[in-house]
Amino acid sequence: MYMKIFVILAVLMISSVFAYSQSLEGTYLVGDQKAQIIMDDYEYFVLHEGSGDKGKLIYEENTPENDQIWIEKQHGKRVGTFVLKSDYSEGMFTGYLDNRQYFVKKIE
Repeated sequence: MYMKIFVILAVLMISSVFAYSQSLEGTYLVGDQKAQIIMDDYEYFVLHEGSGDKGKLIYEENTPENDQIWIEKQHGKRVGTFVLKSDYSEGMFTGYLDNRQYFVKKIE
């Protein structure tokens, strides 16, 4: 009896981890800085914790590997590109302001 309950709880916990990764919204580490991706009025925005900058995310296309490319714009100018795995669990960010690439990992 207890084993069945344990197995059911384990399956639910594992499936909830996969479900949360399937949404673009969440908290990410971009390099060593936290960023939040939120949806507001049917548009996605990224809020950078360290700088307080807010950028609009615009879907561009999928790569041949099925990763998703999202452009970040601030004040109408491109400031970076997110290339995220199809489950949004991780990816890369290229910042155009500092010409650097950062590893991205979803943490919440």
